[in-house]
Amino acid sequence: MARRENDIRGRDDEAKVREAAWQARVDAQAERVCEEVEHNREESRRLGLVELANPVRSSAHRIQAEVTALPQLRFASSRS
Repeated sequence: MARRENDIRGRDDEAKVREAAWQARVDAQAERVCEEVEHNREESRRLGLVELANPVRSSAHRIQAEVTALPQLRFASSRS
């Protein structure tokens, strides 16, 4: 009877060790998943900003070209 109790305690101890190791692996994997999701979020934000910046940049170039052309237009119209 005592030997069976020792066997049962031994198995319980082994199960606790396996459970702790499994939980550590699950926690590590969950942390990696969270880090990857955060990285994808940051990448999505960055790509969104780049996408928004392109039309703004195009508009800025167009405005700059128009402003640069204004003095030339005024000069040309004053000579007429």
